[in-house]
Amino acid sequence: MIADKITARIAVVALVAELLISPTALAFDIQGEAKVVVVEPTYMPGYVTFQLDTDIGPCKAYTWLYWYARGPDQASQNANVAAAYSTFLTAVSTGMTVKLYGNSSNCSFDFLNLKRP
Repeated sequence: MIADKITARIAVVALVAELLISPTALAFDIQGEAKVVVVEPTYMPGYVTFQLDTDIGPCKAYTWLYWYARGPDQASQNANVAAAYSTFLTAVSTGMTVKLYGNSSNCSFDFLNLKRP
């Protein structure tokens, strides 16, 4: 009886650990390159919305796309959104291309690169 409880607890801990460190937790299923045409900072520091001139996966051009705050604490999340916002703002003001990696289920993006023309 005690051994069964210990085994069950170990199984739960192992499952939680697997979910926390699983590479699929940071997985993306869409990627593409586009020019940023609009940046909307109103919802900062929670998230930034933006529009691109090109479809990326099922996320259509000229529709609102999302960059949600990420990080282990509020300061990290605020810095993450500020960095994404400044990159989008640079892209829209210079006409540079961005390369994005994201999630097709909600048209949110996790990784961002600014590309030289």
